[in-house]
Amino acid sequence: MQTFFARRRLLQYAGAAAGAAALGRSVTATAQTPADSASPTAEDPAALSNGGTVPAPPGYDLPIVEPGTVTYKFAAYDNYYTPRSYTQGLEVWQEFENRTGVKIEWEVTPSAQYADVMSVRIGAGSDLPDFMTLPAGIDPVGAGSNGIAHPLNDLIEQHAPNIKAFLEEFPDIRRLMTAPDGEIYALPSVVTDAAYADPQGIIYRKDWLDQLGLEEPKTLDDWYNFMKLCKTDILEANGVNDISPVMGGNGNLFGTILQYGHALGLHPLYSSGWHADEDGKVHYEFLDDRFKQLIGWINKLYTEKLLDPRFAESTKEDRTQLVTTNNVGFDSDFLNRAVEWNKIQAQSGHPEANWVMTVPPVSDEYPTPYYELYGPLSGWHCMSAKIENPEIGIKWLDYMWASDEGNTLVTYGLEDVTYTVGEDDKLEYTEWVTNNPDGLDPNSGLRYYGAMPTLPWIRADRGPLSEMAWDIVRINPEAEELARKVGPYEIAAFPRVLPTAEESKEIAGIRADLDTFQQEAILKIALGQDDLDSGWEKYLSTMRDLGVDRLIEIKQQQYDRFIAS
Repeated sequence: MQTFFARRRLLQYAGAAAGAAALGRSVTATAQTPADSASPTAEDPAALSNGGTVPAPPGYDLPIVEPGTVTYKFAAYDNYYTPRSYTQGLEVWQEFENRTGVKIEWEVTPSAQYADVMSVRIGAGSDLPDFMTLPAGIDPVGAGSNGIAHPLNDLIEQHAPNIKAFLEEFPDIRRLMTAPDGEIYALPSVVTDAAYADPQGIIYRKDWLDQLGLEEPKTLDDWYNFMKLCKTDILEANGVNDISPVMGGNGNLFGTILQYGHALGLHPLYSSGWHADEDGKVHYEFLDDRFKQLIGWINKLYTEKLLDPRFAESTKEDRTQLVTTNNVGFDSDFLNRAVEWNKIQAQSGHPEANWVMTVPPVSDEYPTPYYELYGPLSGWHCMSAKIENPEIGIKWLDYMWASDEGNTLVTYGLEDVTYTVGEDDKLEYTEWVTNNPDGLDPNSGLRYYGAMPTLPWIRADRGPLSEMAWDIVRINPEAEELARKVGPYEIAAFPRVLPTAEESKEIAGIRADLDTFQQEAILKIALGQDDLDSGWEKYLSTMRDLGVDRLIEIKQQQYDRFIAS
């Protein structure tokens, strides 16, 4: 482990750790904190980050293979900066090919369509790529037991020294990645630092708040009143009568609009409604009367035309267009979206727009504010069981995912293009990133060249693969201040424990019909197409008919297994 933490020159990790120890890391003890919350809420997680330095080599000779001899296909979401597809040969991935000798052929799909496209291919079990992002609904254990994903343990032990070192240093991450049979079938993105540097929460137009002479909202009633005044006293007063001030998040009912449920003691986002009480009993809060209350509140926003009617289906592009018109003022997203919206509005002639992130909403019954932490893992990416030369494939993953050098390429991008080396070997983002000539926010500027990919990558909360997230947020002092403001309110989400092969099969069978019904039924209530009371009773009854009680039993045994481990 000493070798692992010494890989970056002048990292000064010991100094950072000492500073963090002096500062202290404390658990925010609330009634809503999951019983399994092993990760303390950081008073100031930025104190652990010193900034990136010149990376050390991966510990083996490059290229991995003779250039031109190995080509792999990778199926994944396409670049989040949509004007530049991975299929265009983006410069970061050209550099990966130059260094490793391995050529990647991209089979990419926009994120909104990826699950539909890839699920069919995986279901057929033929014509699979060498590497793939697993679509929602297909877990690594299911992929492994069905002969889709290649088991990785032996390959990591024999051919991936950087992955091995990382997992030894972060046993909690390895624990979440490991199936009950002891095998690792896929690599995730690790987001334990990004969760604090780029938190998920409610963002809004503070300039509108100031214009109305209001204090920052706290309760659901406060938020409703603020939204109402934004419509009547700002939008309608300006002659805008057909636009709703609330965007509602990322086009998914069971998505970020539910952030307001924290005021009711719910865990609706990264916990997906799952919560373990102090006695270790698992509850599914999407069956709780508090969730009914939340959906009723969302219906109120929709009925009074405060909530964008496309909230359950709108894309990021739809939301960007709404922002450009200067007629919306509320969203729920990552902090970097507030930075992006501010840039977009300045470019469209509204430099006064000031999107900020607020502290979580509360109520008299649940007075302690909290957000659920993003991660600690995000997404799953596996190697096909049918890949040729898997030892080469795992070496490529080792370099890309866990080597200091490869991590720097996906996080900082290209030397002298997106970053330079300054004093004490510190990495510094170039003006292309910090003040882009085309008005791109820092994330989009990096993604222009292929960094910050949709592939697995690491932004850990300490060590040499941890520096990028806070270096990005420090570009914007206001964003850094907001990240520090929100940090103390973050709590660990319900653990996403990998199932056994038997559980995976049973869960898939239950969710095949349950998920579709649940989305449709709740959306009908939210849109007022079904009465709140009668629609809710029908929802509860049908959910039980479709096996939700058995799903709760499986979650309980998974949680018990997780705690026992």
